Amino acid sequence: RLKQLAPQLQPRGCHWQPSMDDTDGRSVSLSNPSREPVFQGGGGAPSPVQQAQQQAQQQAQQAAQQAAQQAATQAAAQAASAATRTVRQGLTEVHLYIQSNPASVTVLSFLGGLALTVVSFIGLLSILGPLAGPFSYALQFYQMVFGLIICAIDGPVDKLPRLRQLVLTHAAFLHSNTSRALFYLFVACLEATQDSFVHKVVGYYFLAIAIGFAVLRFWNNGNSGSAREPLAMPA
Repeated sequence: RLKQLAPQLQPRGCHWQPSMDDTDGRSVSLSNPSREPVFQGGGGAPSPVQQAQQQAQQQAQQAAQQAAQQAATQAAAQAASAATRTVRQGLTEVHLYIQSNPASVTVLSFLGGLALTVVSFIGLLSILGPLAGPFSYALQFYQMVFGLIICAIDGPVDKLPRLRQLVLTHAAFLHSNTSRALFYLFVACLEATQDSFVHKVVGYYFLAIAIGFAVLRFWNNGNSGSAREPLAMPA
């Protein structure tokens, strides 16, 4: 009777497997031929080996970043050191040239005075000048006067001796190299702060001349040891 009802009682997906004791009706076994799926959780903690590998990778990345930063820092320091040496060498050469050729500074100053006079005179004749207002006109006039003064004191003495003596009489502050360096620095500030590119070029030119007269001042003071320094010899 049990053997007849077994196929009807068998669940779907299962089949009848008689055991060795089926003949006497003492035991019956039902089995599922399909395998049960094995579920493995993916949210578990990493193993110690994986943790060690991750730490090793992080340490390697940090070491590479530190090495790159150190290399960049060393390269920047070397570039800055090379630039500093180049600038110092250039300043030393300029200093030696000015010391050996003090008249060259006055020649450059005379040329700068001519340039300042011409540029300021053109500014006075500019058609767009009235749009800038009367103060701009006054500034151009004063700059032209400054250019004429520079040409008088640094130009050839045998050409305009009276004019040079007149300028030095009424502008006593131009008797020493120190005051002349400060005066040329003032002219450089006036020119470099204007919008015109030509005026900016003239301003930086006078800045270089001011540095030249400052070098003459310290050189003469170091040689003579007195507080009174001689005036740079005109061209």
